Amino acid sequence: MQKNGFTLIELIVVIALLSILSAVALPRFIEARESAQNGTLSATLGAFKTSTLLGHNLWLAKDQPASAAIDGTTLQFSTEGWPMPPTPDNQGCADLWNSLLLSSPPMEATPAADIASASWLGIGGGTACIFINNAGQTPDLPSQPYLVYLPSNSGSFEAGAIFTSPGYAE
Repeated sequence: MQKNGFTLIELIVVIALLSILSAVALPRFIEARESAQNGTLSATLGAFKTSTLLGHNLWLAKDQPASAAIDGTTLQFSTEGWPMPPTPDNQGCADLWNSLLLSSPPMEATPAADIASASWLGIGGGTACIFINNAGQTPDLPSQPYLVYLPSNSGSFEAGAIFTSPGYAE
């Protein structure tokens, strides 16, 4: 008589082995995902800092204009020479982000029609812009990575200052 299929013992051994493998591998996959997210946030922060500094250097090199064109995009400058939002509102902050980071994750102004689909959200305008790494969630500043950019002097903070949320990878 010929047997077809697996015995109960064989199935239990296979399930036990798969359980052990998943228990060992799952934490490593989660850690790799968090590491990749931190790397992306760090790269985005570095690109934003570099692009604002390049804008400031352009302002210095072009004899301190109120605005200047870069790659078909017009940047406006604060009196201190830092790139600033074209309008003093949420949309202005989103436009500044998209102008400085041409191949960046897309930025939406809040309130956006579909906040959940936005990678980043821009809030503010005028003296400060807050950029929140939304990752398709409802904005919650304490729990999501963010950065604050000051294109003009604000209190004791100098123009061009960039602050990040606690734990933001730099």
